[in-house]
Amino acid sequence: MAFIDGPTVYEQKELKAISDWKKSEPGAIGKFLGKMTAPVLAMADKLVPQSVLESALSLANNAGAGLADKNTVLRAANRHEVKDLKEFTLEECDKLADKMHNEAISLASVEGGAAGLGGAMSMAFDIPALLTLAVRTVYKIGYCYGYEFSLEEGKVMVLSIISAASANTAAEKLEAVG
Repeated sequence: MAFIDGPTVYEQKELKAISDWKKSEPGAIGKFLGKMTAPVLAMADKLVPQSVLESALSLANNAGAGLADKNTVLRAANRHEVKDLKEFTLEECDKLADKMHNEAISLASVEGGAAGLGGAMSMAFDIPALLTLAVRTVYKIGYCYGYEFSLEEGKVMVLSIISAASANTAAEKLEAVG
């Protein structure tokens, strides 16, 4: 995926999309959700000890990494090792990542529907389950581009990606991705 003769037309389009994304503010729904969840998050920040939060995130990272079956990605790519995917073009990796993304959306929809049947009582299950599914998806999409992370290295990357995805402002996005 290195630019040997400069970026392809597809890569130029994607670089522009990344640049636009970095500058863009979250949409109305994202801002609304940010405002709705801010009081709950602030209260949780005061009530939940940092060590408990770190343990929960570590558990979600370990579970998500364990559930991120790289063999699914390798079968879809018709390859034997994740590192072989680094030889794919960006466009090929993006198509593979789209397949994994669509799978994740389906799985999250089923999980959300099942959790919704339980009402407010199922929230204790729903939030950690969705976080674990999000972590799993980040690992699987990393595989699509030829990357395998150690659990510690993966935790940093996953938290950065999830922070960027849930940012309420363009500044928060940039802070999350460094």
